[in-house]
Amino acid sequence: MPLFGKEWMLDELRFFLKNFFQKYHGCDIKREHHDVFLEEANSLVEQIAHFPQAFSHRDFHCRNLILFEGKIFLLDFQDAFLGPYPYDLVSLLLDPYAELPEESVGRLQEHYFERQTYQPDRALFRREFCYVGIQRLLKALGTYAYLTAEKNLSFYEPFISLALRQLSPLLEELDEFVGIHRLLVRFIGDEE
Repeated sequence: MPLFGKEWMLDELRFFLKNFFQKYHGCDIKREHHDVFLEEANSLVEQIAHFPQAFSHRDFHCRNLILFEGKIFLLDFQDAFLGPYPYDLVSLLLDPYAELPEESVGRLQEHYFERQTYQPDRALFRREFCYVGIQRLLKALGTYAYLTAEKNLSFYEPFISLALRQLSPLLEELDEFVGIHRLLVRFIGDEE
């Protein structure tokens, strides 16, 4: 099974930069902001690369879960990889298509934490969830921006503001990705 490693994650973050700012917003960001983003993106994926690995569906959200005759079926699993263990949990709980209430996300995180085989302390589990959440939501924002701007699929545009609303608290909680957070606030702060 392929590994969802550092280069793949960095490619997704570069995809975000190109499609979210240039294609969707029609703006070029200054070199200094670009460099800070890539420096922090490298730090983010370096951290994630050290997390325990597990099977990851990689597109595990409500639209790929079908309930039929009392059974749940998974769709769209051709991108499955070995990746950071909380990836699918993050994809499901921070799903802009569903936008779960914060208290539900907390309860479901706790439910998962209590039942997983890998047992970090709660604080580490939360940090790892946030790291993966930042990477996953930036990737999703790049995809929504690409589909809206390049493919003229306006259906995806409302999910941009939803993903930004989910991303902002994660960036604030970790506070080590100040450059990424400032870049988002500077260019699209009123979009949230």
